[in-house]
Amino acid sequence: MEVKKSKREIMLISPEAMKKTIKKSCFVVEVVDAINPEGTRSIALEKIIRNFRKPYVLVLNRIDLVPSWVANAWADHFKKSGIEVILTSAKRGTGKRELIEAIYSISEGCAFEEKIIGVICGVPKTGKSSILNMLRGKDSAPTSPYPGKPGYTKSFTFYKIGENVYIYDSPGVFPDPRDKLEKIIRSRPPEKILEPIRPSMEIIDIVKALEPRRLEALYDVDPQKGNYEILEDIAMKRGWVEKISKEPLVEESARRVIMDYLNGKLKIFRLPPKSSDL
Repeated sequence: MEVKKSKREIMLISPEAMKKTIKKSCFVVEVVDAINPEGTRSIALEKIIRNFRKPYVLVLNRIDLVPSWVANAWADHFKKSGIEVILTSAKRGTGKRELIEAIYSISEGCAFEEKIIGVICGVPKTGKSSILNMLRGKDSAPTSPYPGKPGYTKSFTFYKIGENVYIYDSPGVFPDPRDKLEKIIRSRPPEKILEPIRPSMEIIDIVKALEPRRLEALYDVDPQKGNYEILEDIAMKRGWVEKISKEPLVEESARRVIMDYLNGKLKIFRLPPKSSDL
């Protein structure tokens, strides 16, 4: 099994290893984050799936973090492209029955030695391990909301999830470069992002566009201020300052914003493109 390790100690599966696993699988489950489904898809992964003509289901996980109409809009968006979509919240345990039924349906007629074998994969920290725990009904696959923390899958692991149904739990797949924000914040732990200020300010822009009052509610800052000033205020209010100069440690507050985006505390989301944009 070939796994690539980034400079920041994040384990990501190589395309070659993923190809080998998908080739010997009956189905693929790709888990994406409901707060940004398009940005957390792996087009490279889906290309491999299509090349091997493997059936797959796209799981929109963490729907508890977005309004139901947003999750349904994304589901409709993907279904128009012929993609099988299941809405789940591993936290609430919703979508388990629908996902298992979908796995049996897309795997009909496929078995290896009377076993239906598949693989579950996704960009880091979309809740893949939580979905696996939900399918198994056990908390044996550790989970964490942040890339690189305990719970990050470091190698392929084989689990039974149903009658004669088994699944490989895959290390994270490479985030797509087309969504630069997601690529930066999901490729390494927040504390190891070398330049966290720019991505954090992008996140603040998203919050301002959706509901700026969330910045005030979560951080007790004025959302009308500039993004850098907001980061300074967050640092000052939390006592993150240089010992001698007393200047705010803006990078610390930037990482906090990134972490709050990943763990859902900011309660922001992306919308699917309009029908005219498809």
